[in-house]
Amino acid sequence: MFKQIRVKIGQHNLLKEQLHLGRNLHLKNLDQAKKIGILYTLDDIPDYNKISDFVSKIQHKQKDIKEHIEGVFTRNNFKKVLPNESIVYVWDTARVPYGTRSEETITKFALEIARALLDKDVKALGFVKNKNLITRFLPKLSFDFFSIRDLSWFYKPIHTKLKDFIEKEFDLLIDLSTYESFPLKYIAGLSHSLCKVGRFSEENSNYYDLMIDIKPSATLDDYIGQVRHYLTIINVDEEKN
Repeated sequence: MFKQIRVKIGQHNLLKEQLHLGRNLHLKNLDQAKKIGILYTLDDIPDYNKISDFVSKIQHKQKDIKEHIEGVFTRNNFKKVLPNESIVYVWDTARVPYGTRSEETITKFALEIARALLDKDVKALGFVKNKNLITRFLPKLSFDFFSIRDLSWFYKPIHTKLKDFIEKEFDLLIDLSTYESFPLKYIAGLSHSLCKVGRFSEENSNYYDLMIDIKPSATLDDYIGQVRHYLTIINVDEEKN
């Protein structure tokens, strides 16, 4: 009962704060997004490993195209191998001319340019409810963690690292929590992100732009699979968006 009162007060304050949040919805799919924020509840080590694997896959997707780049250097060949991808022309003034270089060297240069174009800035923020568990996780380049101590009495984010996460304009913000977590909703609701993704519910329409309907029995693996599926197949025309 006491917790419900705190949540009610938090919801009321959050709605007031959202009225002053100037944000334009800009939908992007997982391939187009360069800056991605991830929210999740961290209950145990296996959950952390699953989130870590998801982050790693979207950070290093450029590795998947390596086999297509090697030995394929003409426009027509690229369109045959990757018919649904856009072509970006890059003028490498630092290393011209290319004509006298070996195929191995040109492949190396092409992969370096591809990585520069495809690398993603991913930041994962985990809510650790167990105060004894948070000491087991140290902040890393792409991962940070917070606990109830970093929130106000009515669950408003007050720690600097949470405010920094909120103020960062991610192309995509993905809430991977598989059950209700108001602290994560508070962060999502105030986030400056261009597009926010979370689980489907009528209440969640106050926090997310795109919602994914999953079964109550769905596991974290199931949910991550659905997120990857829908954020991959969604077709977004960046010129019109």
